[in-house]
Amino acid sequence: MNESTTLLPVPATGLGSMGNPYDEPSFADRLRTIRAGLRPGAPERERKLAKRELSRLSSAGASAAFVGLAIALLLTLRAAPVLAPATVPVEIVEPEVREELEPPEPPEVVNFEIDSPDNDIELPGLEEAVTEIEVPSDEVSVQPAFETTVLMTKSPVVMRGIRGGPGGMKGGSFGVGGGSALVSDMVGRIVDLKKDGAGNPRSANFRADVKKLLDADFSAEALAAFHCPTNRLYLNKLVVPAQPAEDGPKAFGCENDVEPRRWIAHYEGRLNPQHSGTYRFVGHFDDLLVVKVDGTCVLDAYWPMHDVYKRGGVSEITGWKPDVSAPEFERYPSFSGQNLTYGDWIVLEAGKPVRIDLVIGEEPGGVVGGILLLEEMGRDYEKDANGRSVLPPFSTSRLSPDEKESLETFAQYRISSDAPVMNLTPEERRAAERARENVAKHDVKIILRKRDE
Repeated sequence: MNESTTLLPVPATGLGSMGNPYDEPSFADRLRTIRAGLRPGAPERERKLAKRELSRLSSAGASAAFVGLAIALLLTLRAAPVLAPATVPVEIVEPEVREELEPPEPPEVVNFEIDSPDNDIELPGLEEAVTEIEVPSDEVSVQPAFETTVLMTKSPVVMRGIRGGPGGMKGGSFGVGGGSALVSDMVGRIVDLKKDGAGNPRSANFRADVKKLLDADFSAEALAAFHCPTNRLYLNKLVVPAQPAEDGPKAFGCENDVEPRRWIAHYEGRLNPQHSGTYRFVGHFDDLLVVKVDGTCVLDAYWPMHDVYKRGGVSEITGWKPDVSAPEFERYPSFSGQNLTYGDWIVLEAGKPVRIDLVIGEEPGGVVGGILLLEEMGRDYEKDANGRSVLPPFSTSRLSPDEKESLETFAQYRISSDAPVMNLTPEERRAAERARENVAKHDVKIILRKRDE
């Protein structure tokens, strides 16, 4: 509705006071017309008008009782004494004859060739659907209709998990707060290990305290032993260029309450991938990065563990041990110089959500930074100069155009912007299923291609 539109109140009124907006004669007027036309000696015009009104009443689908009542009235009129003709002269005006208009030309019909070519455009959750249409333009931009609809029902898309720094990164490294959350985001809290639940100082043991919280799945009872500010952040990906350790508490709005050391941030969400498949997490963080899926640790990239892993040991925090026989083990550095840790392969099914816990933290203070990537088994990835697969970031939601551009122009490190959606929302899933059903009815594929010059 236009903002300048003014709504006027509708006054209460009875049906009897409502006029006829179309200037149609009332039922009583029609009976009078019929009566006048049936009088002996009635003028030809009145007889025609009476005949027309009788025809209208008959064609209007009146009930049998209504028609019977009209017939009875006509019979009464025939038996009534003849009235003297009216002496008032009546001028008969012939109706204006309007020229017949030519019907409009039918719209041009464009026929498209329907074929079954390869799917040139990947539609999330709808791989079997596409149209072959010749488009006489140099550029073709495709956006799934249901995706746009879903995004417009939510908060504006903002940068999540990316901050200012080299390569044009912007937004909040540790997530965003307030009304910027999407339903697919992970919810995060910061935990100060240096204070107890009452806010009093305590002697923190970083590894033992983190282990206690992880073993208890961050239950309310376990968290009650530590100081947990109430502010929450919402994260869809973790890409944190090197920055001061105080940026963590600052992002949660508690920089005056939490010193920038011996703190952790815990994010909890769900995995509900766009496609079923076998995946693994790849990453590093200064100092702590732990990923648990459905209660099981699948990645522990705590910085001091690298030397332990090289010696064939296990993490004293989670008990996790990497596959040291893998060719990528401790081979490829990240933008910080720290080597990437490759997690366990896990099978995830579309439509069957499971819980994910993501934990990062800083122990001595100073600098924080890191990244969490996602690899899908059997997928071909571009290689960098060192032979490392250029992986996309783990992301629970669809990347916005701005997010993709920031990743592609991140000067510190090559990161793919082709990130699979790892938490497809129920409405997106239903929209994809409806679209898939519609395509199945016609058994066709649709692709967009440029016309050959």
